[in-house]
Amino acid sequence: MFESLLIAGVLLGAVEGFKPGPLQTLVITETLKRDWRAGFKVTLAPLVTDGPIILFCALIVSSLSNNDQFFGIISFAGAIFLSYMAYDTFMIDEVEISTESSDNSPFYRGIITNLLNPNPYVYWTLIGSPFLIRAFEKDTFLPFVFLFSFFFTFILCKTFTAVLVGRSKTFLSSRSYFIILKILALILVAFAFIFVQTGLSYI
Repeated sequence: MFESLLIAGVLLGAVEGFKPGPLQTLVITETLKRDWRAGFKVTLAPLVTDGPIILFCALIVSSLSNNDQFFGIISFAGAIFLSYMAYDTFMIDEVEISTESSDNSPFYRGIITNLLNPNPYVYWTLIGSPFLIRAFEKDTFLPFVFLFSFFFTFILCKTFTAVLVGRSKTFLSSRSYFIILKILALILVAFAFIFVQTGLSYI
């Protein structure tokens, strides 16, 4: 269980870390406007915003997790969301970045962007919470294995992107970046199948 949670956290953290989205756009924007350190500050925003989101989502799902049928539905919904993320990631062929100026600090802008982004709420309800609940049923320590590996990889990948963009602005249009996205899409498909199997086991 420890190893599977660690691997799941690393893989999903890498997906979320490299996948384009509002926070990734802000990381790149701040890097282009200032330097990679500004982009790094944006990557730390989820450490502030996601705590309450994770707790809220996990409590709701946990309160209904005794109902096997509900947990099965959550698993199927998670599989659909993962499939959508995989398709969306696989189809990306261009990354558009705006460099509009702002007086707010990168960290503050990261917090606001993440709070207003619906993706963390959906993600932690349909994807993160099932992992955390099943881990907690085995050991109270295990959920932290998933959370630590997820956020460590998430921040590492976004920082890596910021450093590469800071050194070479052509990275986002390079073949290497889009190959990474295609690989991440396949990982999401694999997790979607796992969630389907989990859903079937509850029905």
